[in-house]
Amino acid sequence: RSEAAIAQLIADAVDAGQFAPGDAPKQRASRLAALIDGVAIRVYGEAGRWSHRRAIAVIDEFVDEWAARA
Repeated sequence: RSEAAIAQLIADAVDAGQFAPGDAPKQRASRLAALIDGVAIRVYGEAGRWSHRRAIAVIDEFVDEWAARA
């Protein structure tokens, strides 16, 4: 369900001109969810390796690439 919600948010952002058109929202949502899972492993599974601040920055940078192309 979370990927479906993310896909809808992405589709809405594309429709509003906030994100550039590109891959289907479902594909983007799957990639974003996979990134979030991997970042969570770094933060929680490998204590001390990544800070919460770094985790958020990595995800923000990934999403910002969609907005930069809009």
